[in-house]
Amino acid sequence: FTNPKHNVKTSSSPSSSKTELYSTSYPSLLSTEREVLGFQDWAVQCGVQAKNGFYLAQDFVDGNEDWFVATSDGGAQGSRILAIPAEMILSSAVIAQEFDGYINPISYDILQQKGYTHLIPQFYLFLKLCMEYEQGENSGYYPWMASFP
Repeated sequence: FTNPKHNVKTSSSPSSSKTELYSTSYPSLLSTEREVLGFQDWAVQCGVQAKNGFYLAQDFVDGNEDWFVATSDGGAQGSRILAIPAEMILSSAVIAQEFDGYINPISYDILQQKGYTHLIPQFYLFLKLCMEYEQGENSGYYPWMASFP
């Protein structure tokens, strides 16, 4: 698994911003069909290891598709059922390093003025998701986002 970075084009023009994020079409993420099996394949390719009979199961509730996790073995209390590589985890601390120099300091000032400095980690996560969403199928996280309800 390689940590997908946001795609940027630097600009030498003094009238433009330091970076311009490029956009792709993302209507495929707005579809009503969840691509859970594609997500599962992506997770395995990224090194996720299921243990103790862990699996994704599908059900229909009131005619609507529903997905949940289950185990066939049950597993003992406290036993590990899923191993996820650290590189796959969206951590606000890692995202803060990734975005260093790309976020306008005014954003922090606004959060501080409103008394929301405790929400800066969530701000990073939200911003990362928005940027990945904007990239659509070009995002390294596309299979995960396409599995969302």
